Amino acid sequence: MATERIQVPGQAPGRWFNGAIGLMALGCIASTAGCADAPAPPVRVEPTTAQWLPTEAPPEDWPEVEEDPADPRLASMFPDGLRGKERLCDLAQVGGLESVRPADRSRYRLELEEETRPLEEVSQRATVRCRTAFGEGWADLTFSKESAPLAEFVDVGQRIRVRIRGHAGHDGNPAMSFVATVGDAPSYPARRWLHANVAAGDNVSITRGDRLCAVQFAGAPMPAVVAADDTPLVEGATHHQLLTCRHALGEHSIEVYYTLAQSLAALRVRRTDVVPLRISEDERGLLYARYLGP
Repeated sequence: MATERIQVPGQAPGRWFNGAIGLMALGCIASTAGCADAPAPPVRVEPTTAQWLPTEAPPEDWPEVEEDPADPRLASMFPDGLRGKERLCDLAQVGGLESVRPADRSRYRLELEEETRPLEEVSQRATVRCRTAFGEGWADLTFSKESAPLAEFVDVGQRIRVRIRGHAGHDGNPAMSFVATVGDAPSYPARRWLHANVAAGDNVSITRGDRLCAVQFAGAPMPAVVAADDTPLVEGATHHQLLTCRHALGEHSIEVYYTLAQSLAALRVRRTDVVPLRISEDERGLLYARYLGP
């Protein structure tokens, strides 16, 4: 069987290593401000969203139970639709267990039309991260006095069943209560990390018009709240998300708006993605964007 020879730079620096040092030195000489301040050269990139299948619109009525793992960020995007529903969580990270003080238990009260849970129900909590095929999200996982003995056995790599509480818990993450351990979560393919330096093609900064955003940071998508007497920035927008875009001169953060039909695409946007945006300016001169991807 053929083998591939791998050269370890720390053991045998060859011509390619010396050449790289030379290029680095040349870049320092060419920059009057020095290497630390030298902007990255423009690199033409293509949107990673071009490989995505079209995003499905969210359902009008969310089912009571689903057998596919759910992204907990949905609970923040559609709190009324998911409150009280059971979902699966494939655990990618599990934080340390903490006892919930009596004074803090009121934040976890779950009120439904047919049910009001007592304030003393929540006993312990932990910050967890749930993984799906398209993305991951943080959540505040709570345990009742009855389920608290099982809390220490909840670990990374498990699939658990949870009940969405429909409001923000610790650190503003969506709160969900532990129901049961289902079994082992399936393995997920490794994500291919891309590194793009620019916002769009050979542009060097964020400006108005149709642009690409090389995502450095993607915030949690949230409902776009518009006052009754106000005009929305983007017609038909129901959700928004803060994106930080990398470009040749640095980074720029911008609020990106999604229509209801596009809203689930916000869950797919992650660091190193390159997404198409239409950037505009409001009456105060602040930039905002509309998502143009699938």
